[in-house]
Amino acid sequence: MGIKRYTREEIEQLPSLTDHARLDAMTDAEVIAAAKSDPDNPPLTAEQLSQMKPIREVLPWLGSRGRPVKEHTKVSVTIRLHPEVLEYFKAGGQGWQTRLNEALHEYIKQHPSEAA
Repeated sequence: MGIKRYTREEIEQLPSLTDHARLDAMTDAEVIAAAKSDPDNPPLTAEQLSQMKPIREVLPWLGSRGRPVKEHTKVSVTIRLHPEVLEYFKAGGQGWQTRLNEALHEYIKQHPSEAA
């Protein structure tokens, strides 16, 4: 069985398994007491909390958050193109900007002396 992906709209259509009316009727003290009584998820002790370390120290191979820093990053620009040029690249679907960038790179390789 593969991974099933859902859109935000599909997720919003799924029936909720939470009894919201019951939760809304509970006081804060009742919610805390219910959480503390959950045998599958006992609260952490002060000692356990004091022993916690940042994830980067525990699993350094995970690296830093976000995208990895690339040696050659791209620059965001605004460019005016003929509609047929834009339609041609977009017709290939996702990745059209990458294909357009590759086409421009190929032009540079074929016309090295024309750089202004």
